[in-house]
Amino acid sequence: MPPVLFLQFPQVVLTEIFKFIEFEDLFPLALCSRKSFNIVKTYQDKKSSLQLHITQKYIKIQMGYVDNFKFFVLSPASENSKNVNINGNRIRMELHKTYGFYITYWDDEIKGIKSIFEYLSELFSIKNIKNPTEITVTGRDTVWLMDFIEERQDGGNYKLIIDNCNYQLTNYDYRFIIEHAFPKIIETNEIPAGLQLIEFRKSIDILIIRGRSWIEVDNLISLNCTELVISPYGCEAYIITGLIYHWMAGDLSKLKFFQAPTRNLNLARFFGENIGSAKLELMTEKREYR
Repeated sequence: MPPVLFLQFPQVVLTEIFKFIEFEDLFPLALCSRKSFNIVKTYQDKKSSLQLHITQKYIKIQMGYVDNFKFFVLSPASENSKNVNINGNRIRMELHKTYGFYITYWDDEIKGIKSIFEYLSELFSIKNIKNPTEITVTGRDTVWLMDFIEERQDGGNYKLIIDNCNYQLTNYDYRFIIEHAFPKIIETNEIPAGLQLIEFRKSIDILIIRGRSWIEVDNLISLNCTELVISPYGCEAYIITGLIYHWMAGDLSKLKFFQAPTRNLNLARFFGENIGSAKLELMTEKREYR
């Protein structure tokens, strides 16, 4: 039986076919040729819940909590890799047989990250999805990611994750990052001692603090973001208490959503003895932070 050349089908038929193609199959199909790329781009069932995450070593696309694609950028190439064309670049690539992620090989790894991002952005119309692109900065050598994404994501429409798990970032590095970044969302696993949050850009909408941080009430008030999330180990209880007092007094005019640990707080001091009903009144909508 001869092969079915479905890429030559009429537009109405292609539209119906792409409704049944799994999202994970779109990328390898697009790699076949420029014509197949354009057809996938045009007829795929658009997913507004997609999100891109970029680091200096990989790019991943996910829907919800599932990693649908993951592209590692390495050098040099392995013997098992095959030639492919990505964004005009002839490179080597292979699929990891166990974990299912793609491994791409580039002479210039920074060029590799940029080229894969451009390719995926065009293929999946990344600018039209609702979720901001996430970038992770782990050291001064990854700061170029901020400039790159700001040029392509309408300014500050992205989420900046400052990851200092390996303690590579100094206070100077943190200050350099926050002075040169324009994200709408910042997530950090720490804020070093001596760093004033007032130095953050006023354009920040959401601040998420995951780990222990040196932080003072005055700093949080000066930031005045719309959403503030503090992890169970992010701040001392007296900081959260002071912040709530200022919030109830109207000092944080923009703050609409605040999440913080309450195990060491006497919430009845703020909301009265009937704390259960007060919590129900305060929680107006659900938020999820990964």
